[in-house]
Amino acid sequence: MRIDIPQVWKFFLEHGVLATLRCWPYEKKLGKIITVRNGPFSKIGAIVKEVVFYPKPHELKRFVHISSFKTVEEWWEKALEKHGRPPTRLVVIERYKPKPLDKKIPGLKVVK
Repeated sequence: MRIDIPQVWKFFLEHGVLATLRCWPYEKKLGKIITVRNGPFSKIGAIVKEVVFYPKPHELKRFVHISSFKTVEEWWEKALEKHGRPPTRLVVIERYKPKPLDKKIPGLKVVK
């Protein structure tokens, strides 16, 4: 997934969660870790938490507070502009934070 709107990228980094409007079938990735990119060098892991097909206005309203946009209208217009067509999915992602290892791995050296 690529996020190239600066306010959206900043929101995701600060809050660790994001609702985004997409056309790609992210239901294939539901519950899985994906790579989220912002340009060629910035990338982080995220988990696809929820996918809503053909989101209705009341569903958009429910998620707008985690989209980085102030209103549903602003969010929808930006998605139309970016995709060139109406988005078919509302996708909620959460930043992935791997759990630290509980035990030492034999033969692994820690470099400081």
